[in-house]
Amino acid sequence: MGLRLSKISVDKTDPIKIPNAKRVAFRTNTFLVFGLTSMDCFVEHFYLTMYWNPQHPLESVVELRCRRRCDGYMETKPIDPKLLRQVLSDKPRYRDAIVEPAPGRSFFKGLCGDWVVHLERYEERTSNSLVGGLLRDNGEYLAIALSFPGKVKSMWDAKKVYDHVLKIDDFVSEMSGYGQISSQIREFKQLIAQKRRHIEEFDIYNREDHKTFNEGVETLRKFGIEYDLSDN
Repeated sequence: MGLRLSKISVDKTDPIKIPNAKRVAFRTNTFLVFGLTSMDCFVEHFYLTMYWNPQHPLESVVELRCRRRCDGYMETKPIDPKLLRQVLSDKPRYRDAIVEPAPGRSFFKGLCGDWVVHLERYEERTSNSLVGGLLRDNGEYLAIALSFPGKVKSMWDAKKVYDHVLKIDDFVSEMSGYGQISSQIREFKQLIAQKRRHIEEFDIYNREDHKTFNEGVETLRKFGIEYDLSDN
């Protein structure tokens, strides 16, 4: 599921003051859209707030916040840096990029590459920040890890959970008749039914041909002509 950023009309993120930095806030798409949506308090959205420094763009930081299903509409919550570092323990590139210009809130320093500074739109710069790349490549895993902080200890654990959830989701889809295998079975059944209709039609044509042939042989016999099939 790719990262799609869209400007939000109401932003409740508490701003911090960073000299010469322009602040821009965005919301990501929903990540957990399968079976886990039945839960009451999983991570439903991530929010990115970029503090872009035109004088030193590579020093820009992006805050990562989230909204859980149990939170109020458009209400964002900070993510504990200690928890985030634990979750990202097996992703040192991202873990080591976490900075704390404000206590108890998680900010990521860095861009995906120097070329990002040439992007004109702030949403493009935000999505191509280091944390934007994290969400793009591992957003589902991060949402799971933050939804089950007591049980999912790393991104690797989150990936295993995610893979199992997908298997269960596929099974439910198959049992409902909407899965890939169910669709293929349905298509093959339709193809078999079509072939059977063709066979029945050809069988009818074949019986008619035999009837015509036998009638012709009988007519020739009445005139004393025997049609010898051994020569054909």
